[in-house]
Amino acid sequence: MPIIHADIHIDIPHTSLTEFILDRITPEREALPAYFEASTGRQLTYGEFKSSVESISRALADSSSPWGGIKQGDVVGVFAPNCVDFAVLFHGILRARGTATTANPTYVSSELAYQISDAGAKILFVHPTVLSVALEAADQVKLPRSHIVLLDAPKSASQGFMTFQQLLEIGSTLKPLPSIRFTMKESKNSIAIIPYSSGTTGRSKGVELSHYNIISNVLQIMRIEENHWKEGVDTVIGYLPLFHMFGNMLFLNVSPFALTRCIIVTKFDLAKYCELVQTYRVKYLHMVPPTVIQLVKSRVPDSYDLSSAHTVISGAAPLGEEVEKELWEKFKIKSRQTWGATEQSCSGTLVYEFHFGALRTLIRAYNPRSYMREWDPHQNGTIGKPLPNVDLSVRDPESNRILGPEEEGEIWSRGSNIMLRYHNNTKATQESLIPDPDGKGSWYRTGDIGKYDKTGVFTITDRLKELIKYKGFQVPPAELESVLLGHTLVADVAVIGVPDYVSQELPKAFIVLKDPQRASADLAAELVSYVRGKVAPHKRLRGGVEFLAEIPKSASGKILRRLLRDQEKALYEKRRVSEKARL
Repeated sequence: MPIIHADIHIDIPHTSLTEFILDRITPEREALPAYFEASTGRQLTYGEFKSSVESISRALADSSSPWGGIKQGDVVGVFAPNCVDFAVLFHGILRARGTATTANPTYVSSELAYQISDAGAKILFVHPTVLSVALEAADQVKLPRSHIVLLDAPKSASQGFMTFQQLLEIGSTLKPLPSIRFTMKESKNSIAIIPYSSGTTGRSKGVELSHYNIISNVLQIMRIEENHWKEGVDTVIGYLPLFHMFGNMLFLNVSPFALTRCIIVTKFDLAKYCELVQTYRVKYLHMVPPTVIQLVKSRVPDSYDLSSAHTVISGAAPLGEEVEKELWEKFKIKSRQTWGATEQSCSGTLVYEFHFGALRTLIRAYNPRSYMREWDPHQNGTIGKPLPNVDLSVRDPESNRILGPEEEGEIWSRGSNIMLRYHNNTKATQESLIPDPDGKGSWYRTGDIGKYDKTGVFTITDRLKELIKYKGFQVPPAELESVLLGHTLVADVAVIGVPDYVSQELPKAFIVLKDPQRASADLAAELVSYVRGKVAPHKRLRGGVEFLAEIPKSASGKILRRLLRDQEKALYEKRRVSEKARL
């Protein structure tokens, strides 16, 4: 079975994303809670959410506005941390036939300026906390001050800028916009959002995602997760960044489509997170590996009742087997990993709960609580199976030859959720999207190294560009990180290859200890020895161990290995220069 796909097929409607969402909010559902902002207590019902989206879309499209009204395909930037306004604005932009580009609120001005310029943003919505950065960026790209709008700010604190609240008031007095009823071609080719990739391997790339792409991924996720997003019943905690497609997909699209309540969290704090789980009896925790690690390693959760939670859905980066096991042993919470990328709209695979067959499904129907509390070692450390309408294959990285079960190679993905192209980057598009000779669409080269077993369950072993090359052997950093996280003193870890004249690269571990006071040369040697006993000789930590206060990571939780590699490369070059000088 060289090409793996789900046994389930779903039909994707040809419509706009926002009307796909808003059509779900029928009159009898308008009183259901939609969004609650944890830091301010602000909340919206679905009726208020819908009317606010309509109002903001009218104000954006108004020809008398400072920007002359946005039109089909005009790009609107959003530079803000998580807030309720973000959710309304995103769908307001799309309802006005515009395209959103969401920027990381931790960007410096040059990074933001690049995205504004590259995406061609006509307006920029900014949170007051990052206004100074936005103004510097706006000056660099000559974006007029009149095209900057403040989010989440009262008129009294507007600092002379137009506010989101003012636009809502203006929009409420304007005529409704015509409905958007896309044809199949329009749905597949109209760009809904241009998010930018994390840039862990270089400058960020804009990813063009169509309305059809995102609607596909919403339905792909819901087809598998429909029992976990109960209308008017379930609550999800939206702490994942809304500018990132993991948070965007789950909390701006899946949650309102499912009509569940989403608690918006501006900044992750473990104690506050546990308090929200306890108060709202949250069942499903959507997390990224760094916060899962924090949950299992910290003593903070001991002060809270987390008994309502039975499943963690983890994504954005691989979660090690040892962490999954510790999560189960400590809380009786099982983890189900999802795998994907911005280029896949969000998700391409998920660990299915029902792969054990009819008997387990029957047990679940009669006693769902006991079913959810079962530990499934078969799926431990895997990313599950392809979502509906997704095809996966594993390819030899050099020849592109399709590989079979248990053969490790680069994972390629094809499906209705795959991006249109990289924005303004034909070269990158051609390198990443490979047309299929059978005419079934392009394959996306994910850059992830993995394999699948005879049942079609996939496992990620590493990133193609992150593999360490030691004397011709390939060493996956994620494997060594998983081993080290099993040590009782280790809180977090990142492994990279450091330059070596003889061996090409040596594996080196950067480690955060639970107790930083324990850092010593003796402990470093102990950790090197600990790994030596658990891996093949070529995977040993010949580059040593270095203790850090924290591991550098992106907002989505991915380890920024590039920063560590650059640091080590500079040290290596400095040593080489010194050696040459001595000679």
